[in-house]
Amino acid sequence: MAPVKHLETDSAIRRQADGERSAGSFLVRVWYESRETPDGRPSFRGYVRNLQTGEERFVRDPETVTEQIVRQVEAEATATAGRMSERRAVR
Repeated sequence: MAPVKHLETDSAIRRQADGERSAGSFLVRVWYESRETPDGRPSFRGYVRNLQTGEERFVRDPETVTEQIVRQVEAEATATAGRMSERRAVR
């Protein structure tokens, strides 16, 4: 079965692909360690890997997974904005 294409969405993504937006692809891997914490529960472990940059951050708390992704996307948005400002200044 062929994938369904959403022309409006695909078109918007293509227009924004030149730096008008910041996005990233991430690999998130999580697991529970068999060793237990003092309260008797298994400990959470995981990592978030940015597939564009290869940056990898390890996490011990499920709450920090989202924080890591947001932090990396914000950092890329800041870097992209800086590069775009430099390009405009050169023109």
